[in-house]
Amino acid sequence: MSLSEPRTETGTDWEVRPLREEDLEQALQLWRDVFQKPRSMEHWLWRFRGTPYTDKVYATVAVTPEGRVVGHYTAMPVKINHHGRPFPGCQGMDAIVHPDYRGQNIFIQTERLCYERMAADGIKLTYGVPHYNSYPGFTRYMKWLHIVHLREFWSRIDWRESIERRIPIPPLARALNRAIAAWKRFRLDRFPKGWVKGLHVDPELHWSDTAPDAYDTLWARNRSYEVLSIWKDTEYFRWRYDRHPDLTFRYAFLKKGERIVAFTVVRIDEHDNVLLYEFMVDRRHIGLGRYFVNRLRHHFTGKGYGKLRFIGHDSGFFEFAFEGWDTVLFFPLAFCAKVFDAPEINERLQIPSNWKVTLGDLD
Repeated sequence: MSLSEPRTETGTDWEVRPLREEDLEQALQLWRDVFQKPRSMEHWLWRFRGTPYTDKVYATVAVTPEGRVVGHYTAMPVKINHHGRPFPGCQGMDAIVHPDYRGQNIFIQTERLCYERMAADGIKLTYGVPHYNSYPGFTRYMKWLHIVHLREFWSRIDWRESIERRIPIPPLARALNRAIAAWKRFRLDRFPKGWVKGLHVDPELHWSDTAPDAYDTLWARNRSYEVLSIWKDTEYFRWRYDRHPDLTFRYAFLKKGERIVAFTVVRIDEHDNVLLYEFMVDRRHIGLGRYFVNRLRHHFTGKGYGKLRFIGHDSGFFEFAFEGWDTVLFFPLAFCAKVFDAPEINERLQIPSNWKVTLGDLD
């Protein structure tokens, strides 16, 4: 593990310093205890040491004289896309303080030391979606800027549960659900041909279990259209999704000849909803975007999944592409960011419409 200069900050009976190998299991257990969720060592190593961008680990801990870890902060290195050019950034994550040690500035000190190490290594920006408990600390004390709340779009693709609540006869409910699904798919097949007129797009969805090599051409053609976003080349997807230790993802895309022209990453969640983690359409063509959404709905309708969901924010293309879906601001996800040393983007960062953010950037 590569760590920066181990400067420390001292409290009443704890000190803050860079994470060491011997701290890692305790830091993991603290995370499990505070969030009441499982997390494996494999997951931690994948997220914070397995990124393709650096061999450094940006993690700090607060430890007592006995070596007990009572606070922990970690940031995940990524690249930020600025008008088609990459620069180094980090996603801030895992701000944790043991309940017995809260109110002692551990939250501030662990983050501050981590930020100093990041800035010293040339990282220009950090971003994230703070938990509601830590949001005041991030924005008030660490000077994160609240950029925007993401928007959720969803479309129901199965009606069995709602039918059974009204008609508690399972065979009849199943038959009605199949009939509704067949009617919905028929309607989806009647999409306006003008949406993709002249584009010569293959009408069938293509699927892959790994990031397709042809995606890089789509990224190269479109990255300069995004003022600020996460840098998402094939290398990024292979790390973020293909090598994820706990979850399974698939890639769905449309092609024109051998070229990918619309692209998303799909996962089925624990509630049998279909989540879209990414959404990219060549040159932000609205008709093509709507057609891609149409094909995704057609593919999943009537197969036992509850909803098709997408969470994201951009300058307005998402709202056109997902037109007709139910939508609401998703208040649990407040996208925030902080600049260390990037005056060329400091003002642009504060304008919500300059950002493209999707669920995959925040998971």
